[in-house]
Amino acid sequence: GNIAVPASAMNTQLNYNLPANQSVVTETVVEFLQVDATEPSQVMGSKHQVSGTYNINAKLCYPVGSAPSASLIQFLTHGVGFDKSYWDFFSAQYSYQDAAALKGYTTFAYDRLGIGSSDHPDAIQVVQAPLEISIAHSLIQMLRSGSLASTPFSKIIGVGHSLGSELTNAITAQYPEDIDAAVLTGFSVDTAGQPSFFSALDLVIASQNQPGRFSRLSNGYLISDTIAGNAFSFFRFPYYDPAVLAAAEASKQTFTIGELF
Repeated sequence: GNIAVPASAMNTQLNYNLPANQSVVTETVVEFLQVDATEPSQVMGSKHQVSGTYNINAKLCYPVGSAPSASLIQFLTHGVGFDKSYWDFFSAQYSYQDAAALKGYTTFAYDRLGIGSSDHPDAIQVVQAPLEISIAHSLIQMLRSGSLASTPFSKIIGVGHSLGSELTNAITAQYPEDIDAAVLTGFSVDTAGQPSFFSALDLVIASQNQPGRFSRLSNGYLISDTIAGNAFSFFRFPYYDPAVLAAAEASKQTFTIGELF
């Protein structure tokens, strides 16, 4: 269900207007990725405080047949292009949360701000990494205090994928007392592959690509255009089940221009 999460962070004021159409979005990505790109530095403005209470949709799973444990929980943060279903995906065969439960672990997965069933505020000035870190910090404090499900957890393991790993890693630096250990998947300090990744996604306006799901979102919310782009960015042939790729395409999620910068 939804959790009302208070959060505050120093986001970057971006000197960038909401794109009027797809041509503007495409040109933005081109200018962002081109050799000797100048757009990022031109767009990045001063820091400004963003505060609010945001509805964050989450899923708390206990081991089968066990009473809630007050000792340890895994805090699961998904990456771009997915929501929390990444951790409980497609079938039991591919469910991380099911596998963890069978091993006796409690897990907490959540939709990051601007994703899935969580709130979708301003896609440029609000949904940025600093505020996402603050929201994760607030959720972790709730888990430690027992204000969620009346269960205080004394040990929290941060588990991330891709951008979720970047956010988890940032928490270890910004809030070193928040988590007791970190598991970083789909993560590297080498960013040389990022241009290929973003090019392959072929980012388009989500409300135009998936009007049945995202018609209410502004043009600041983007999504991968095709199943081929998803395959290039997230899968490696032949080491995946084609049914999983098809399911990933059917349930693909947005991310924001604020996260791009």
